[in-house]
Amino acid sequence: HREQPEVENTALYRGLLSLPALACVRALELDGAWLQRLDPCAAIPAETLAGLRSLALSCGPWMTVTIADFSPLERLQSLRMTGGWPAWGPLRLPALRSLELHVPFLDEKLVAAFAAPALDRLERLELSFSSAPMSDGWVDDYASLLRELLDAEALTGLRRLVLRVDDGRLDQRFAAMVLDAPLIRRLEDLDIAACPWDEAALAWVRERSAELPCQVQLKG
Repeated sequence: HREQPEVENTALYRGLLSLPALACVRALELDGAWLQRLDPCAAIPAETLAGLRSLALSCGPWMTVTIADFSPLERLQSLRMTGGWPAWGPLRLPALRSLELHVPFLDEKLVAAFAAPALDRLERLELSFSSAPMSDGWVDDYASLLRELLDAEALTGLRRLVLRVDDGRLDQRFAAMVLDAPLIRRLEDLDIAACPWDEAALAWVRERSAELPCQVQLKG
């Protein structure tokens, strides 16, 4: 169908999200470009947010999805973001057990969202990136961001980590930044089967994995 003017669309979605009938909804999936124009948590009534157990957000790549305040989602157990670029405030989600992020790249703003220790029940984290950056010096810059995220105090209860990169080549320096994180030794399961390691990195990862107390899933 033909999309209506931007302002009308925003008003339409705001109206739909504020319907009293949504107060009994426990799982909500929101999809579309309109998410980059409207903070979904600011548009949904507090009583609806308080009842949600699962929230999934999906939009086109490179579209920024802003959520400034997660605190009304006090009972949320599952959060999934697909396709967009999160511009999020602190992840104050004390009941959250599973978090999936399928985003283009990792950046400072997303890492900062993990800085507040309010993910006490988070057991599973899946990080999926569209590609590995290929600019000069990307390993030091990008891997250090990932390490900062993995070292976040908020992840102390994590038991399962899934790391996926759709394209590119990850070298041994990147692998070391991940596998040497203290968090890895607290995990029960580490899934890095979907990471495109180069030949040397894969050999190193296989050897290093044998020393880890967690189960490591590798390709092949």
